[in-house]
Amino acid sequence: MNTSKPIDKTIQSHFPTKRFNRYLEEFSVLSPKELGISQIEQLFFLAREDFGTGKLTLDDFSGICNVLWSIIEYTQNAATPLGRTLYSGAEITYYVRQASDKEHARIVSSLIKDVLSYKSSMFQQRI
Repeated sequence: MNTSKPIDKTIQSHFPTKRFNRYLEEFSVLSPKELGISQIEQLFFLAREDFGTGKLTLDDFSGICNVLWSIIEYTQNAATPLGRTLYSGAEITYYVRQASDKEHARIVSSLIKDVLSYKSSMFQQRI
């Protein structure tokens, strides 16, 4: 009889609530659901900038991307370059922990490239 416990692949990380609330304050909203698509994109740029300067960890940045993705997931914006970028950002935290072979390492590399190379055609970036 096999008495081993199943492997739990749940990722344990905290969400940067205080920093995220400061982002929301910059847009004068209380809930992320109040953000419009341009504000979602601008918030993404703020978070990416903070990640790049070390103010956010990879897990923090990925969590923020996940929240922003969840806002547009079931809209026409999900299939846009921004939607795909947010999805990539949300997935990084999972795949970086699975990168024990070349295929997963390639996925991590691709996700990071997607996130870091995203440029808006509609809004000027802050970075």
